[in-house]
Amino acid sequence: KVQKYGDLNSDKLVLLWGDSHAMAVMPGLEQACLDSGVCCYRIHSPGNPPIFNMTSPFKPFGDKAIALNDATREFIRNQKIQEVVFAAFWFLYSREDPKAFEDGLLATVDELQKMGVNVTIIEDVAIQKYDIPSRLAQLVWQNERTDSLGVPLGEHRKRNQIPREVFQKLKDRGVRVYDPAKYFVDEKMLWRAELDGLPMYRDPGHLSIYGGQRLRPMFKEVLNDTHLNIAGENWGSQE
Repeated sequence: KVQKYGDLNSDKLVLLWGDSHAMAVMPGLEQACLDSGVCCYRIHSPGNPPIFNMTSPFKPFGDKAIALNDATREFIRNQKIQEVVFAAFWFLYSREDPKAFEDGLLATVDELQKMGVNVTIIEDVAIQKYDIPSRLAQLVWQNERTDSLGVPLGEHRKRNQIPREVFQKLKDRGVRVYDPAKYFVDEKMLWRAELDGLPMYRDPGHLSIYGGQRLRPMFKEVLNDTHLNIAGENWGSQE
């Protein structure tokens, strides 16, 4: 199912394509689209890699992922989408067969670029070690501090080494890659699960609405770095 967000009357179109991790970052992208006068489509399916011709590692989905992504290709072509933003559980899809992941993602991006599509990839968020809402509730109940709840940035980087190496190759092909880390990592290099008293996650791996909204400035940068000719604001470029 294709859903629309942002400025629904705009002819400036962006597609967010991915799995449930894409759904989790949508609050920030939706707000940025409203700010920027952009209409955003979202195509996502849990456990579905946004990679052409790749099956899902989740058995209930399996080959269905290929058909869904074939339909996504036709949607991009028919709607004349110029900007596609990828967000996904990259570690999961790269873990079992790193070469198939790399070849598949490179081929997918290459195909989109040949269609005239500009591609942006959002690196994944850190996977936490607890169910965050219940763990936070427990800490508060016990009158304990919550600012140590999180994952070391280095641990997250190591876990995602394979996808990050592929993303670096994609940068050389003109793909923009954005890392959400700076919106969650504190001075101790801890990827926080809680900030300002609010849970950033709704479970170990998916951002909460608060966490998704925290990415609003990142997505403003994403939209400003597109070919949509967004006027009136200049949010700078990604570091």
